[in-house]
Amino acid sequence: MKLHTFPPSPNSRKVMVVAEHLGIPLDVVPIDLTKGEQRDPKFLAINPNGMIPTLVDGDFVLWESNAIMQYLAETKPGNTLWPADARSRADIARWLFWDQGHWMSACGTLLWENFVKGLLKMGAPDPAAVKLGEEKFAKFGAVLDTHLAKNDYLACGRFTLADIAVAPYFGYADGGRFPMGSFAGIKRWLARLDSIPAWQKTAPQLGRAA
Repeated sequence: MKLHTFPPSPNSRKVMVVAEHLGIPLDVVPIDLTKGEQRDPKFLAINPNGMIPTLVDGDFVLWESNAIMQYLAETKPGNTLWPADARSRADIARWLFWDQGHWMSACGTLLWENFVKGLLKMGAPDPAAVKLGEEKFAKFGAVLDTHLAKNDYLACGRFTLADIAVAPYFGYADGGRFPMGSFAGIKRWLARLDSIPAWQKTAPQLGRAA
C-alpha cells in the first residue's frame, strides 16, 4: 500500500498512527504542500481534490483520513482501535463525524491563520477569521473537555480511532495559538496519549509548536 502524504499534516498523522500501532507497512510517498506538489497532474489523477493523505492499495484509491484509518483497521481483524461490535463502532464513528463536522474547522482555521500562513509567507492572520476560529474552539473544546473530565479516552474506555482522529491538531497548539484555557480534561488526555508508542513515534517534526 502506498500512502501519499505530507508528514507534518495532522490528517496525515492520523493514518501513520494507525499503521504504526497495528504494524501495517506503508510505502510513503511524500507530497510537499509547501512546493505545491498537491497540484501536480499526476497527483490530481489519483485525488482530484488535491489533498492529502491519499491511500493507493493496488487498483483501489481512497481519500479522506478518517476513511483511510477505518480501511487500514479493517485489514487487521480483532484490533481494539476499530472493534467489530456495532455499538463500539457507533461510539467511535460519533467522534469521527464530530471531528469532520466541527473540530477540524475550529482547529484548522487557527492553524492556518496563526501558523501556516506565516510558514508559507502568505501574510498576517485575518483577525475576523481568527476570532471565528477561537469561538469555535472554545465551544467545541468545551464539549471535548467535559467528556474527557469523566473519561480517559473518547470512546469504548480505551485508545481507539476516535482519539486518533481528534487529537493530532493539538500537536500544533502553540503555533496555532489555540486558546487552551482551563481545559484540564484535554490536557490529561494528551499526556495519556503521549505514553503510547505509536503516538510518540509520529509526533510532528516541526516542533511542539508545529
